[in-house]
This record gives sequence, C-alpha cells and structure tokens, in this order.
Amino acid sequence: EDDNTTQWMNRNDPANFIMPLTEEQEQGWEILGKLNATRSDDTDALEVLCNEYLALLDKHRVDDLKYYFNMFAEKVYKNDKAMKAALDQVLSTGIITKLAGSTISDMLVSLTQIRFAYYGTIKKFLLAVSEEQWAQLDASTVSTIVQSMGKLGVRMPSILVHLGERLSVVYKLLSPMDSAILLAGLQALGYDDAAVLSLLMDHVSKNAKRFDETALAVLWSSPHVHRLLNNESSSVPLLTQTCQVQLSPKLQQKIVASVKKSALPREVINEHVLRLAPVGEAQSEALRLEQQSRTQDILGIEH
Repeated sequence: EDDNTTQWMNRNDPANFIMPLTEEQEQGWEILGKLNATRSDDTDALEVLCNEYLALLDKHRVDDLKYYFNMFAEKVYKNDKAMKAALDQVLSTGIITKLAGSTISDMLVSLTQIRFAYYGTIKKFLLAVSEEQWAQLDASTVSTIVQSMGKLGVRMPSILVHLGERLSVVYKLLSPMDSAILLAGLQALGYDDAAVLSLLMDHVSKNAKRFDETALAVLWSSPHVHRLLNNESSSVPLLTQTCQVQLSPKLQQKIVASVKKSALPREVINEHVLRLAPVGEAQSEALRLEQQSRTQDILGIEH
C-alpha cells in the first residue's frame, strides 16, 4: 500500500506546480494518495479518508477536486452520499466559481461513471458555474460536458445556451470525434439552435475526410441525425466519406434509413443510399428506385 501511495504521489508531484503547497494542501495530497492506494473493497477505510478530505475541502487547491472525484470512478466506489457531500460543500463555499473548465468536465465524467443519482445536485452544480467560466471553455471540454449531461439525463436549456454560445467561438478546434460526440449529444438533449448546429455541420463537412469508422459510428448513432442533413453542400462530403469507410452492415442500414428521412434532394438521397446499402440490398434498392422512377414518369410526377 505504501508503494502505491508513493507511486501516485510521484506521478502527481506537487513540486511540478508553480505555487508551493500549504500544510493543509500537502495533507490533502497525502489523503488523495491514500485513497488511491486503498483497496476498492475496503469501504470503511475509504469512507474515513473521504471524510478527512472533505474536512479540509476549502483548504485544498480547488482543481485537485478532479482527483478526488476520479477516485470514485476508478475504484467503482459507489458512494453517492460522499460525492453529494463534496458537491454541496463546493456550492456552499463558492469554490465552484473558481474551478477550471477541465475540472468541471472531469468531475461530471466521474459522476457519469458511477451513475450518480442526485440529479438535483448536478443541476445546482451546473447552474452555479459563472458566465466567465462558460466563456473560457475549450472545444473538447464543451464536448465532454455535453456528453456527460446526456449520460446523466440532465436536460438544462439554460446551460445548453451557454455551451452553444461558446461553441460558436471554438467550433473550428473540434476534432472529428469531439464533433461527432457533440452533434449526437446535443440532439439527445433536445438542442435546436439551428445557427450553431449549422456551424458544426459546416465544420464536419470541411473535415469529413478525417472521420474514421469510430467517429462516424458515434455521429450516426443519433436517431435524429437526419435532421442535420438539410444542406447539400455540408451533407455530401460527410456522406461521401461515410461511403468510403468500412462500416458494419447494421450501421449501414441505420445510415441508409437516416439518409432516406433527410431533407436532401431526391437524387442525392438515391445516389448515397445505393452506395451505402450492402451489395444484395443495393441491387434490390436500385430495382425499387428504377420502378419508382418509371411510375413517376407514367403519372407525370416530377422526380
């Protein structure tokens, strides 16, 4: 156990930081090290250490909180009351307004990993984040927060407004995976700001060739992704890349269904449906489209 504590302290050496630690902050680091070294099944010892850490919470460096919350996730230590006590104290002491964006997102990730059940506390936590903090988030942090809100089932329109405003500034810095997570997450949360979603889709279009199988799978996982396919110039590059990447037959079927429900021109839909459908289905689809075209010709319906 002592060796584990030493290894943790070496990896997170306070000497790496510019400001020297106070005596209470040193003590906090030692408690975090002990928490990390304690066995997951030794819940009594973990609870004692948690109480010791919380007793000094307002003395610690504020962003050390992410290490405390991460401990619960890494050990799969399900103790909602201990995490709620920490969040309540973060709110009551005003520490929340001093947290870095990355700390806020890391804490939310930890809450999702243990399926934290106090939704009211999560909402109070997010509502207490200042406008200045929202305005300083980087692109990947926004993506992580949106994903965590989705996993926690927390729908808060006012928070999504803050995140959308920040996205309109930093969206060009999103990686393909961050873009995919964001679009799927925002749709899951009911976000409907057309201007911001359009910016994200334009960014996806310009970086479509960088999307690999994993990013595409995340993007197309949204049951409402067809609503984003409303502009040919931004949709076609994404569809072209999707056709060129090897995807599972099940995912191909899902994408085909989304493309068919989109607002794209009929010829664009038909072209990409044929390219996306598995071989056997593509032949059947080609025959169906040909028959449909003939019927439209007979009836005098414009294609």
